[in-house]
Amino acid sequence: MFVVINLGGLGNQLFQYAFAKQLQKHTSRKVILCSTVTFKKDSEGTIDILPELNTSIESAKGAQQFSINMAFRINKFFHRKLKSSRQSFKNTTVKYEDELPPPYDAKFFEELGNCQIPGTIFLAGYWQDSVIPNMNKKELLREFQYDGGITDDINKYDSLISSDKQPVAIHSRQTYRGYGELKSQYYERAIEVIMDKVDNPIFYVFADHNKKASDILQKIIPQDKYLLFPHYQEARKAYQTILLMSKCKHFVMSRSTFCWWAAWMSWARTLENVMDNTLENNAGDNNCYIMPDTNYSELFSFSDDCRRISCE
Repeated sequence: MFVVINLGGLGNQLFQYAFAKQLQKHTSRKVILCSTVTFKKDSEGTIDILPELNTSIESAKGAQQFSINMAFRINKFFHRKLKSSRQSFKNTTVKYEDELPPPYDAKFFEELGNCQIPGTIFLAGYWQDSVIPNMNKKELLREFQYDGGITDDINKYDSLISSDKQPVAIHSRQTYRGYGELKSQYYERAIEVIMDKVDNPIFYVFADHNKKASDILQKIIPQDKYLLFPHYQEARKAYQTILLMSKCKHFVMSRSTFCWWAAWMSWARTLENVMDNTLENNAGDNNCYIMPDTNYSELFSFSDDCRRISCE
């Protein structure tokens, strides 16, 4: 059995799910996911949101989740603290992302899926660069639908975005862990690109610190041209926020997998609608995706339309 460990927040968990989907196609072993949030919510209020979506891969629950977590943590302790063998507890093995080098193509998943390591194999990592080239757009869009119902406070913003012809999502994240927040110059340049390319844009701002975001934006955009969206830490509302953000046509992204998934969903949905003949072939030609120009931006450029702008 393969156990893909869910680490980090919502954006990272979606990458881990996409990785598990690729692995499932190339192995006869069972593939499940297991959240490491067993006893309580973490500091960001993260919970295991995946079982509430239309996902087709099982997530460990109850006693199974508890026993998997115990085995994983004991393995992690032996390897990281005592530098002992990875196969150290009840016929289980931990494989970390840094042990499994790219390229992450079909051959990689076939070799991993058919490996001869006995017992349970824990796969711990974020797997961002291993899944982007291989993601099945239509399949993931279907499975990432949320069946829990949209709350009224979020639904009213959905109506606003849907009524605008050129909605632009701006994601501003000020509470990074080790990455540092983006400077105001990045947003100024990005908004200039949007306003040059898009007729009469309306900006919807998704920020974890609305005061700082407002201080930046009011210098660039007239107040009647942008709307600050409330920041939610609770996982269900946070996931609804990703879905809401994905209704926009244009994106100014931060260094965040959270907004990356919203932009990807919007782009993938446009492509699928074109393929299904519900949109014209040029429907997405004018969509604009802007991301900070960092060492990961080329990797995360899901479309040729992604434009990278200096953070300095």
